[in-house]
Amino acid sequence: MIRDHRTITTAQAAVLTALNGNRSLQRAASEGQPFRVTFDEPEPGRERPAFPEALILEMIEQGLLSTLQAAAPWPARNLPARPFHVRLTKEGDQERRRLVTGVTVPANDDAPMPNRAA
Repeated sequence: MIRDHRTITTAQAAVLTALNGNRSLQRAASEGQPFRVTFDEPEPGRERPAFPEALILEMIEQGLLSTLQAAAPWPARNLPARPFHVRLTKEGDQERRRLVTGVTVPANDDAPMPNRAA
């Protein structure tokens, strides 16, 4: 199910619009490390944007991102599996396209809503 565009936070929108095609997010598997976009060359003197672990984990839980690779859980230290490579899900890609194109979802299905980009 596609979420209403009003439920996407600014931080989530930044992640969604940074990803497309072959781009994904990677990080060191250690707890607390930020995720960075892959296949993206930063401008000289600038780093690739970093996204906080908590934000990415929240987006995985919401079904906007999926885990490609994760570090195994460590039960002796009560540590869960840690994702270190994630990408957009089908739903996440639909949300990204909506953000990029400006297409919105009506508040109720009976009322048509014009494209904001028009």
